[in-house]
Amino acid sequence: LVRTGYSFAGWNTKPDGTGADYSPGYAYSTNTAATLYAKWIAGTYVVAYNANGATGGTVPSNQVKIHDVGLTLATNSGGLVRTGYTFVGWNTLANGDGTDYAAGSSFTPNADTTFYAKWTANSYTVAFEPYGGTPTPSDMTVTYDQTYGTLPTVGRTGYEFGGWYTEANGTGTRIESITTVASASAHTLYAKWTAGTYVVAYNANGATGGTVPSNQVKIHDVGLTLATNSGGLVR
Repeated sequence: LVRTGYSFAGWNTKPDGTGADYSPGYAYSTNTAATLYAKWIAGTYVVAYNANGATGGTVPSNQVKIHDVGLTLATNSGGLVRTGYTFVGWNTLANGDGTDYAAGSSFTPNADTTFYAKWTANSYTVAFEPYGGTPTPSDMTVTYDQTYGTLPTVGRTGYEFGGWYTEANGTGTRIESITTVASASAHTLYAKWTAGTYVVAYNANGATGGTVPSNQVKIHDVGLTLATNSGGLVR
């Protein structure tokens, strides 16, 4: 005798197994007609939980699922957290492509099962400090662990744009469109500028002796002290 999901445990005088038990091979000596019913013990299955990349908290303890009896799944009682993500329940696959189950919902399949914490990446606002330029757009929304995507363009008269950086005045890490978002909060990116330069040259203009000063470099918006007649130009 077999019964799917159950193991044979002998005989009993009642169908529901609440009567007298008799083990197989027992010497039955009672002088009366009787019907003995196969006694079955329901199989059990282990339901386990996996933190699936959590950066804090603890996973729930394993649970035991009884054959054909629904099991109430664990909640996030251990306070699982993951930087940049929100816990949204359990899934039968680590990549979240399996079957979703809400924390505390009923689970009915008869099988050993591991549930993986399912995480949804959070989104954050990024502001831009252009230091004199005008970025388009002025801010944008990014998703944690994804790339920044298309960053704003920006221009500033007399300066060369050197990119967006994580720290003020163009220091820290340069952020590009393919850079992965690693900040789990709203944050600001800062423009880096290199001032343009201009050549200031000198001409003897008919001098009959002496030498012209060497060329100088004028930095945008920075005053330059012009050369003296250090080469003794005469005419």
